[in-house]
Amino acid sequence: MTKQSNSSAFGQSEPTDGRKPFEWASKYTDPVAIKKQRSEAIYLGILLFLTPLLMAVIFPALMGGLAGIKVTPMLCLIPIFNASQMIRSILLGDATMTNFTITTVANLVYAAVAFWIATKTFENENVLFRS
Repeated sequence: MTKQSNSSAFGQSEPTDGRKPFEWASKYTDPVAIKKQRSEAIYLGILLFLTPLLMAVIFPALMGGLAGIKVTPMLCLIPIFNASQMIRSILLGDATMTNFTITTVANLVYAAVAFWIATKTFENENVLFRS
């Protein structure tokens, strides 16, 4: 008599942590399954909140690559759009040093402000040790 395999096309049919079959009741009471469900729920929650941020970053980056938009010093102040526009103008060969300097300084200022906000936020212990 041959021993049957405990795996199927959908994975193993028995738990791999040493428990015997039917010692675990369901995916709702199995502690390993509950831990996995929590991590999946956290991942989906993060995706839910990051999707609008992703759209806010992709849209200006795509707009910077459109033909017909001329690089001006005022457009060099728009975050993300300015970097995309500057890369496009460098590749086309019509970048000026003024626009490049404005873009670089603007991005450095935005990064400094973001760093300052992050520093002030994480200096608060409630952010680090909340339950």
